[in-house]
Amino acid sequence: MFKKINLILNSHKKKNLLILMLFWLFLYFLETIGIGSVPIIVSSLLGNQDFFNIDFLKIINNYLPIFNDTKNQVLHISILIISFFAIKTIFFILLTIFEAKVFKDLNVFIRDQAFKAKIKQPYLEYTNSSTSQIVKIISQDATLASSYIISFVTIISQLFLFLFIVILLSIADFKVTFFVIPMFVLIYLVFYLITNKKLFTLGKERQIINGKMLKQINNTFENLKKVIIYNKFNYLINHFKNTVADSQKKVAFISILKKIPKAIYEFLGIIFIFFIIFFGYKNSYTYENTLILLSLVTVAIIRILPSINLITQNISNIKSSEYSFNLILDLIKYNQKEKNLPNNLGNPISFEKEISFKNVSFEYPNSKNKLTNVNFSINKNSILGIYGPSGSGKSTLVNLICGLLKPDEGEIVADRT
Repeated sequence: MFKKINLILNSHKKKNLLILMLFWLFLYFLETIGIGSVPIIVSSLLGNQDFFNIDFLKIINNYLPIFNDTKNQVLHISILIISFFAIKTIFFILLTIFEAKVFKDLNVFIRDQAFKAKIKQPYLEYTNSSTSQIVKIISQDATLASSYIISFVTIISQLFLFLFIVILLSIADFKVTFFVIPMFVLIYLVFYLITNKKLFTLGKERQIINGKMLKQINNTFENLKKVIIYNKFNYLINHFKNTVADSQKKVAFISILKKIPKAIYEFLGIIFIFFIIFFGYKNSYTYENTLILLSLVTVAIIRILPSINLITQNISNIKSSEYSFNLILDLIKYNQKEKNLPNNLGNPISFEKEISFKNVSFEYPNSKNKLTNVNFSINKNSILGIYGPSGSGKSTLVNLICGLLKPDEGEIVADRT
């Protein structure tokens, strides 16, 4: 996955995404400190001074002796925590603005690369694609490819938060953390193994159906006169309705698979909280110590559950958009190799007397019709017509003259050179 993303992005986009992840790393470190402040204020309210014997808090107290003044301890701690969260909030707002810009530039870059690849592809490849397919690739597949990369960045950043909170809980009570975290990981792995291949298949099927839907729309309105004359309204409406229904079935199934883990993790979080109460009771924890630990764990769960859910949803999104991402990756690889490919129109030619076809043969891939051993000359400033039944090769002949297509055999020369 990382190797593919590295291929699809230029150095500037990689740099911006790396900076973004580092900023998120710092923000989640601050957020973990914020979570750790909860038991401090609870301890202060309960008048329990044992919690303030932690080495980290002793260092703070050396510079800000707020824990010694028990009379105003709650006020001092509250002011410190509020100030801390104010700074964190400002940093979060600035980071959100920067993230929006990075993701906006990423979307523009991916779509630009897809458009560039399709517009510069050899004309013969264009003739094998419908307009609806090209529209789908540039609009839908490019968007999903961007979503694939954004999901990857989101997963990395959320894993940092998850790791920080796990470390915080381990410091507070290693036994409790050792029991709970493996349970969350195990349930996730089971769900991932069950849904992994299914999500990729659903994502691929959804994009294929969406391509058919765009093709139906284009064909319908490009041939609207025939639709009216032959009164095909009901047929086309029903056909389109069935295609949309098939697409939405895939979307609904993907949405269900993304949302189910959220309910499971919330249920596990409730179980975890009651486990803390039972664990404190069985291990003869004091009422104050149990309440302090419970406050920390509850706030940590409230924050870590959305993080776990985001990780699960974005992994599901990666699997469902992988087909589109690979499609765009192939186009960007084409752009990177473009300088080694011949120009579609070739070099400018000098045409002063005549253009001559000499034993020219051409055949489209998977086509029964072909031009064979065509020989003729066209004098400059002459007027001529090309006639023949549909599919006989009139447009192909014009495309060969213009240089849009290259002959399979023979040569096309100007002024006998």
